[in-house]
Amino acid sequence: MKSERFPKSHKSLFHDLYFSRFFGVYIFLAISFGITTVIFSGEVKAEQPGDKGKNKIVDETKTEIQKVDQKTRIANCPAGIGASEGDEPFLSWKLDDGSKIIFCGYPGEKTKGVIFTSEYEIFHVPSIKLLVRFGALDDTKIEQKHDSIQVDQIVHLPTGKNWSLELHPRYRYVINRRLEIDHFDEKYVFIPPVWSQRKIDEALAICRKQISQHDLEQIIRILAMAAFNGSEEAAKLFREIQNQVDGAIAEDYTETRDLYKEYQKKSAKKLPDL
Repeated sequence: MKSERFPKSHKSLFHDLYFSRFFGVYIFLAISFGITTVIFSGEVKAEQPGDKGKNKIVDETKTEIQKVDQKTRIANCPAGIGASEGDEPFLSWKLDDGSKIIFCGYPGEKTKGVIFTSEYEIFHVPSIKLLVRFGALDDTKIEQKHDSIQVDQIVHLPTGKNWSLELHPRYRYVINRRLEIDHFDEKYVFIPPVWSQRKIDEALAICRKQISQHDLEQIIRILAMAAFNGSEEAAKLFREIQNQVDGAIAEDYTETRDLYKEYQKKSAKKLPDL
């Protein structure tokens, strides 16, 4: 009879316990290896050669695009009178501190280096500070000199041959390369031309004739010019035609009267009342 170290039932139990332990260890190792592989794979993926460089390039590209967008924004016009946001200025001027003055709006006409225009705004960039605004009725002359830009708000007066209209500055703005934008002011420079008594008499004669013919468009400024030179009769005729004007002529009448009263106040000269 064969001898057995363990009874058969005990041997089977041992075999089952041994197999269970072995299988458990195997499962543990497999799971551990899988987790380690996943973690390790994630780390390798995060540190793959070239990825960091690509991210850096993308970041730098975004930064450069943002810089370009910022430069474009401050170099172009904001939305305003005569211009839409993003429009290019029709004139710009660089200051000594690196900032700029830009002109935004209707570009007007350029003749021999001089721009005649209206309906625009002047800004300082990058602060986008509005320095001055000109409406549709504010005629201006912009002249670029060697070291400055001179902007004149102008008026049209009948001082030319056969009473033709000529330009006369009313307000002046000077932009130089050392401009302090907090002290950017307008300067009143209007001086009415001096007429002789003979010129005044000629003006009154033509005005009386045209008033009788109800042709008031030309004489409004002529009467004002004679009043500027002290003619009481011209001032009286100017007041009398007020109720005869309408439409565009009424606007011209009001603007001329405002010009006269402004000069009367600023010059402190004794002039006939309009």
